[in-house]
Amino acid sequence: MKRISQITLFSLLLLLGCTRKEYVYFYNNSGANISIVADNTTCSIATDSCQLIPFPGLSLEILVITHNATNRYQFKPVPRDYIDYPYSKAQLDSDMGIYAIKPESQLPVKRPIVQPSGYPIMPCSKSVR
Repeated sequence: MKRISQITLFSLLLLLGCTRKEYVYFYNNSGANISIVADNTTCSIATDSCQLIPFPGLSLEILVITHNATNRYQFKPVPRDYIDYPYSKAQLDSDMGIYAIKPESQLPVKRPIVQPSGYPIMPCSKSVR
């Protein structure tokens, strides 16, 4: 019995120590070139294009930087039907809202975009340059 408990504990510690990386196909439909900072990684995304970015990690925070402002967003979990593990999709629109996109949808998605609860995500702070 003690041996089984040790194996179970070891397995649990192993699982907790392994982080599963998740990614977001992020489409820039804002009308401006942007840079995104997520999970200590910076990605540049030209207008009307898509980039695979790392999921924001435990902080769930991302920055979207344009030529004249930096917007900070607090990411929110999306329902399972919006995830095709390890990938999900998001679209930054001209209103600077981040929209959750279903996996089967082609990017860009035209408005109105049906959204799950809590979406679209709007900036929680903005600093102008």
